[in-house]
Amino acid sequence: MYSPKKLYSWLSLAQWWYNTNHHSAIKMSFFQALYGYAPPNREIVMQDSSSVEAVDEMLQVRTNTYHIFQKQLEATKSRMK
Repeated sequence: MYSPKKLYSWLSLAQWWYNTNHHSAIKMSFFQALYGYAPPNREIVMQDSSSVEAVDEMLQVRTNTYHIFQKQLEATKSRMK
């Protein structure tokens, strides 16, 4: 919604977030239902800086996009309740 031309590049992150979150219908995440164990923790960990400016910029954009996805999915979840 915020930048539709870039959505395809972040689709895998949204898919990972959705598939690794707890779903009330099956009482576990889809990842755990499929593989039989809890998904590995893939939190985005930012260091203070990198020696490569492009890496810093990419990680910042990724973190911001992740938070946007998280807010939108939580808002959708609240509406559905």
